[in-house]
Amino acid sequence: MADRPQIIAIAGDIGGGKSTVGKLLAAQLGVELISTGAIQRRIAASEGKTSLELNKSAEGDPTVDRLIDDFLVSLNGRVDAPVVESRMAWHFVKSAMKVYLFCLAEKAAARIWTEQRPDEVYSSVADALDKTIQRRASEVSRFKKSYGVTIENIRNYDIVVDTTYITPAEVTTIVRKGLLFDGRPLAWVSPRTLVPTQGIASIDQNAVAQLARAMAAGSATPVPPIKTYFVDRKFHIAEGHDVVAAAFMAGITAVPATVEGVDDEMLPGGTTARLHVRGAAHPATIRDWERTNAFTYDFDVL
Repeated sequence: MADRPQIIAIAGDIGGGKSTVGKLLAAQLGVELISTGAIQRRIAASEGKTSLELNKSAEGDPTVDRLIDDFLVSLNGRVDAPVVESRMAWHFVKSAMKVYLFCLAEKAAARIWTEQRPDEVYSSVADALDKTIQRRASEVSRFKKSYGVTIENIRNYDIVVDTTYITPAEVTTIVRKGLLFDGRPLAWVSPRTLVPTQGIASIDQNAVAQLARAMAAGSATPVPPIKTYFVDRKFHIAEGHDVVAAAFMAGITAVPATVEGVDDEMLPGGTTARLHVRGAAHPATIRDWERTNAFTYDFDVL
C-alpha cells in the first residue's frame, strides 16, 4: 500500500473542525489545502448573504453547486495530493481517502459561538445550535435532491473521527494513522460520547483495571476494535464495554470502533439497529455507567 492516497477528502459536521484539521494535515504533509467551504463563503459574502441564506437559495438554484462540482471533478487528475475540505469531495474525487469529522451538535454549537466567525453571527449558543441545525438540514436536503446521496451517512467514508472531546492535533494524528495502515477501523470515538447498552454489573472490573493499566503504559491497543451502533447521530456500544471502561480509567481520548448497524439497517436476528438500541439503553444503565466511570454525559443520551 502507498504511504497515503492521492487526495485526502475531509467532510463532516458543522463545527466539527474540518478547516482546522485540514490546515494541520496540509501543513504536516507539505501539500496544498483546498477548501470549498471558503469558496462558498466568498460567494455568499459577494452576494451579501450568510452561509445559511446561500444554502437556502441554492436549494432552488444549483449554479453554485455546479461550479464547485466541476472544480472537484477536475481534482481527479491531480498528482500533488492536496487536502480537500468539502462536503462532496468524497463523492466526486474517487481516488481520495474519505474522512468524516463527527461532532455532537451541542458541542459544535458551543465551538461556533466561541469562534464568532465574521460571516456567521449568532446571539447565543442556543441560537448557534438552532441555525447550524437549519443549515445542516438544508445541506442534507439539497445534496440528496441533487445527487441522491446523504452526506451524513457515515457509510460513505473510509474513516470517521469523533472530534467532540479531542483536540485538532489528536484528530490529525488519528487521520495520519489511517493513512499509513491497512485494516483501519471505520471510526475513532471518544469514550464520553459512547452510550452503553449493557449493565455495568456484567463487566469484570478486575479485568477492566488490568486492561487500563496496560493501556496507560502504552502496551495495549484495543484490538479488535469495539463494535458500535450509530443511531440517531449517537454512537452506542454493541460489544466492548470493558474496553471503553478501561479507556476511561486510563485517560484514553478515543477508541477504535467498527459500526455494525446504522439507524434502520437490519441486524442479524431480524431487528434493526434503532430497535435494538431502544430496547437496550435504559436510564438506570446510563446512571450506573456514569457513576462507575466518574463522569456525566453533557448531551441528551436517550
